[in-house]
Amino acid sequence: MTKLEQVVEELISRGFAAEVTEVSKVNSVRKGIIFLRDTNDPCPVIYEDLLEGNNIKELADCAIRLNKEFLERLGNEKLELSRDYILQNSFLDVCRSDWNSKLLENVEFRQIGNTDLAVFIRLKYTDAMTCKVSKGMFEAFNLSWDELYEAALKNQEYTITDMNYILHKYRCDMTDEEMPQIKMLILSNESRCKGASVICNNYILDEASQMLGSDSMYIIPSSIHEVMCVPDGMRREDVNSMIVDVNWALLEEDEKLSDHCYIYDGKEITNG
Repeated sequence: MTKLEQVVEELISRGFAAEVTEVSKVNSVRKGIIFLRDTNDPCPVIYEDLLEGNNIKELADCAIRLNKEFLERLGNEKLELSRDYILQNSFLDVCRSDWNSKLLENVEFRQIGNTDLAVFIRLKYTDAMTCKVSKGMFEAFNLSWDELYEAALKNQEYTITDMNYILHKYRCDMTDEEMPQIKMLILSNESRCKGASVICNNYILDEASQMLGSDSMYIIPSSIHEVMCVPDGMRREDVNSMIVDVNWALLEEDEKLSDHCYIYDGKEITNG
């Protein structure tokens, strides 16, 4: 019996309805515990790495406390899902399709241009919880992919930040003359969370291309939260080598978007 199964057994002995679950996350699968509820409201997952304690009873105490905190954050009000609510509260998310076949099994998704990236749609349930929009939800609420995709794209405010602005902001004692000038833009969303979906917005990509003064640009997948854009000029092998190094040194597995760059030529995105 695994440690999680022992914790669930302890919870059941205390009168809780609980079970072990697996959740497909970007690039990974995480195990945890859910406390089953009598309603159709979502059940927060208490992931295994959040549990703290020296023995099974202490781990069970921790699970109970975390579940209570999650439910308090979610609030007690009932949310009745509707077609309009989904259209108004959906947003785009992206991942490598060949790394995430399990995650994409039960959701509608599309490949992005001629790339190995997939775009799917998430629903903001509350400030503390989101969920993937499943194929069943499309059917239940009579939603088409095109309709919900366009709504999700409009619901997201995307941003472009010039790397030179950041360098000047944190330049310490360097003068303007000493500051390097770098042709690099950071693209994300206002929250800087899951902002790599900006690559689905051709208007933003065109604007970035104009700011760089280049008809073609590299899109560097720095994480699932943002991408960087530079003019098409560097050796592609060097760019891809840099991406692999950064992924290995700085990013957690579930924050990695890809291990190579992409190219935007003003019309479509392709693998770099």
